[in-house]
Amino acid sequence: QAYWWLDHYPRLKAQGSKLGMVDILQCPGDTVFIPAGWWHATLNLPDEGEDVTIACTRNVMPPAALPYVLPQMRAADPAFTRIFVETIRRLRPDAPSF
Repeated sequence: QAYWWLDHYPRLKAQGSKLGMVDILQCPGDTVFIPAGWWHATLNLPDEGEDVTIACTRNVMPPAALPYVLPQMRAADPAFTRIFVETIRRLRPDAPSF
């Protein structure tokens, strides 16, 4: 959504050092690790003369993070959280109770 980059990013960038903001340019072959709980935004830019970018991402939530994550999920989307919890209990009965 381009509006975020036009409206919000400049304001945040102006306070970047105070907020602990980090800008990086990821080049082909680079891997970026974003720790759990870090807010982030990604802007995919094509190479010169190209009009396509490809991004691969994998979001991981280890079972130990569930007690931290579930209250936030419930507050944001209770219906999704209910289905999520039911699915984990069905597929991973060995997961810690939460």
